[in-house]
Amino acid sequence: MHHEIKVADMNPQEVWKRDESSTNDTWHLTFNGRARGYVSKYGLEYGYGPADRGYNWQAIRDDERISGSAPDAETAIARTEEILALPVEEFNRRVAKNLVDEFRQIEQRILRLAPETDLLPGYQAAYEAAVADIRRKIVTAIGLDDSTT
Repeated sequence: MHHEIKVADMNPQEVWKRDESSTNDTWHLTFNGRARGYVSKYGLEYGYGPADRGYNWQAIRDDERISGSAPDAETAIARTEEILALPVEEFNRRVAKNLVDEFRQIEQRILRLAPETDLLPGYQAAYEAAVADIRRKIVTAIGLDDSTT
């Protein structure tokens, strides 16, 4: 493993640096003052299971991140660089999708634990919107006054 791996289109001083103080094989990259890369080997000391499980990678812009796992440091670094190279709009779209997925999972867990909770799950909101839209189309098609429905 090289101690310096350059990212395309970065200044020459912007390189991956190994964290010598870490007990795991850990790498950091910071550039543009707002974007960071982080790669670290999963380890037993953190309760992640066998040390041969691979690496965690994170591509971070401001306070948002996209992360994943890879079998080795080189692959994890390459994946991080690939995500950091995305246009801001695409990075944000992917983060937003992940957040919506997380929100739906949290919503389902809440309703499973406390079904009486006053939440409007996404599928229920979509269903109600579709019913209202169909009702409007029927009213328009048969020429009824909206106030009578």
